[in-house]
Amino acid sequence: MAKEVYQCFGKIDVLVNNAGISSEKPYADINLDDWQKMLSINGFGSFAGIKHVASYMAKEKKGSIVNISSYTAQIGQGFNHYSASKGAVRALSKAAATTFGKSGVRVNALFPGIIETPMTKGLSTSKELVGQLIQATPLQRLGQPEDIANAALFLASDDSSYITGAELVIDGGFSAQ
Repeated sequence: MAKEVYQCFGKIDVLVNNAGISSEKPYADINLDDWQKMLSINGFGSFAGIKHVASYMAKEKKGSIVNISSYTAQIGQGFNHYSASKGAVRALSKAAATTFGKSGVRVNALFPGIIETPMTKGLSTSKELVGQLIQATPLQRLGQPEDIANAALFLASDDSSYITGAELVIDGGFSAQ
């Protein structure tokens, strides 16, 4: 796909690695298949995106890659395969920033908290739990997709031309406590 985009447009300016899955399975029930599926989609998906796009950006000496991780990768919330996969995205982002920076390619990561999306609505969180999460968040609300999109747009733009290897947490202040 990266080759087709490059051939069609003559360059690739931005990549946002946002595809991912989640799970509420407790650690005691996670098996090897669960682990491999989670790490494959969330971890390898970001790796593959970077691998196949960064070389095209490097040809132009310019480009921005924004990886979507999770606040769980920073605060150790959840001894599970989801947090581990998002930790992989964190490590990949740092490594890619140092690897491709010399070629003019910037790589940064966003760390969303709980955002109201179809993925989080599909989780079996009760209204009581959602209320508790809101109360525990300094901004007293759940995040909206636009909160993440606006941060990604900033990191993709030339307004962030001297930012690479950065981690931007967008969780309403939850992890600041």
